[in-house]
Amino acid sequence: MIEQNKIQISKAQNSDDDVLTEISFAAKKHWNYPDHYYDLWKDELTITKDYIQQNIVFKALYLGVVIGFYSITENDEDLSGIN
Repeated sequence: MIEQNKIQISKAQNSDDDVLTEISFAAKKHWNYPDHYYDLWKDELTITKDYIQQNIVFKALYLGVVIGFYSITENDEDLSGIN
């Protein structure tokens, strides 16, 4: 069991790109989508150094190990479907 008081949140660094990408894919795989979907989603699920630099990205660490992350991006598209 994870002790909540031992979780630390800090800004992601460029060097976190690989582990954040692993987490991104693992989180999506939780839903048991067919394997070929991940080829379609590869770009969206890959967290690059540029992505970390250009967006708000924070990581969660437990006992020094990255266990999760969140990011906030700006999207100028109208995704509401309202005309």
